[in-house]
Amino acid sequence: MARANATFAELTPPGAGAIAVVAIRGVDAWPIVSRLFQPAGPFLRPDVVAPAGTIRFGHVRGNGLEDEAILVVKPGASPPWIELHMHGSRAGLEWILELLRNAGASACSAADFLPNPPMKWTRLAAQSLALARTERVAAILLDQYNGAFSGALDRIRHSLQSGQTDDARRVLNDLQSNTLLGQRLLEPWKVVLAGPPNVGKSSLLNALAGYQRSIVTPQPGTTRDCVSVVTAFEGWPVELIDTAGLHSADDELEQEGIARSREMAQQADLALWIYDATSFEPIGPSQEITSRKCLHVINKCDLEPQRRLDDVMDAFRVSARTGAGIDALGSRIARELAPVAPPAGSAVPFHSECSDLLTRLAALVDSGLLAEAGQMLASAGA
Repeated sequence: MARANATFAELTPPGAGAIAVVAIRGVDAWPIVSRLFQPAGPFLRPDVVAPAGTIRFGHVRGNGLEDEAILVVKPGASPPWIELHMHGSRAGLEWILELLRNAGASACSAADFLPNPPMKWTRLAAQSLALARTERVAAILLDQYNGAFSGALDRIRHSLQSGQTDDARRVLNDLQSNTLLGQRLLEPWKVVLAGPPNVGKSSLLNALAGYQRSIVTPQPGTTRDCVSVVTAFEGWPVELIDTAGLHSADDELEQEGIARSREMAQQADLALWIYDATSFEPIGPSQEITSRKCLHVINKCDLEPQRRLDDVMDAFRVSARTGAGIDALGSRIARELAPVAPPAGSAVPFHSECSDLLTRLAALVDSGLLAEAGQMLASAGA
């Protein structure tokens, strides 16, 4: 099919939403839209563009399907700029985009569609902001959208150009110190609940999550696979992962669950090693877990202890059944994961492209290739 002189883009950001907006512009935009859109009223003429400011309710039809939509002709645009406002389901949106492609229109990103595209870092921040899970994360991403990260890059470039290498290194080091936190704004921190069978790991996960996510029974070994739930502590997104009890087992299925538990504990940002306050012989974590960041938690503290666990250093005492200590444990988890939160307005490398740029930039600065570092920043939009 011959390409039409028309370009379209999805203007609404990624993520769930009730309404989706698709815009199309170009000389052939009106003929394409007028063939797909059937108004609830007088027909639209494909050879005469509706007046600027027109808003019409109707249906989009094509490929044997139809859906309600509102057509808007934007004022002050030449060639015509037309928008279709529709239900926000992903399937319906993909259907509309396919109809436009089949009509010969060319797809592009929302940033490229706009008359004055935003800078790369602003665009990435806007995309990330739409996916923020918590108010705290949204506030950090909003700072980046308003220029915190690009401003820090600009300062590094000016410092390099003026020979203030120490200042450039300091700003660069400050940015890199927040790399892990930036990675965890949209991809939650991983916290594994580990320990021997029947210490209450599943009950503790449910208590921390605020609802029953894991099955809880008195029978040891109920959890055979890793069960996860995403929640937040003090505004930081956290994925809690309930694991099979670590012990010697003959059952093949149970052995596989234990192997996965060990693997998840090694990959986690933080492990909670759970003790049973009523156990005669409390079992401590293995070296493979203590070699990583590990927080000791004594559960079932509402019951009569069989043995005092004073030898467990810095242990956190909770009761998953009564909720005692759960809020404090959540706060402690947040402090373990993010000991120093960036102040308002701070630059944070919030996207993988940010951290990749900083890694390459640091290598150039460390090698004394300052001119090349400045050129890299200039091409990166700083």
